[in-house]
This record gives sequence, structure tokens and C-alpha cells, in this order.
Amino acid sequence: MENEYKNLFENILSSLRKIEGIDIEKAVNIACILVQEYGKDRRVAVIQQSKSIQKNGNSNDETVQSNDRNEKATFNQLKYMKQLGIKIHPGITKIEASKLIDMAKENL
Repeated sequence: MENEYKNLFENILSSLRKIEGIDIEKAVNIACILVQEYGKDRRVAVIQQSKSIQKNGNSNDETVQSNDRNEKATFNQLKYMKQLGIKIHPGITKIEASKLIDMAKENL
């Protein structure tokens, strides 16, 4: 990721240097600001995706879901479900536990 930002900075700086009337100091400042904004946009996108996954219970990573589909709920999930007053049925899976926890949290 560091190289991505470095390359972006260099590309922006190169483009800005072609604009007449912009000295190097000003070009560097503008390039820094644009790279910072790009980083913010990426973080916001990650946060929005995370919230969407939490809200919908869906993930684009089918591998993770398929691996968790048959795994038993973790001790921490079971403990948290108990704290939330969720009825626990035998053999509950990680995904089922996660969905029940999310639903219970929405109703708090």
C-alpha cells in the first residue's frame, strides 16, 4: 500500500509540475493534500463496506463464509449470547450465532 501512495504522489506531482505558474513547493503541498484525501476516501469505503456486511450479514468473501458455515459457535459468541438473553440451541454455528447477536443488538 505504501508504494501505491508513493506512486500516486509521484504521478500527481508530475502532473502539477506541467502546470505553468506552480512552483515545486506549492506542487508538493497540493500533491500531499490530494494523497491524504485519497486515503480518507479509501478508509470511508472500507468503513461503509464493513457496515454493509454487518447490517446485511453478507460478505463478498464466500470463502470465509463457507469455512464458518459448519463451525460451531465460539465460546465468546455463546457467552455474549447468554448475556444478551438469546436462547442457544445445540449445535449453533458461528454464522447463526453472529446473526442472532446482530439482531439482538439492534433491538437493544
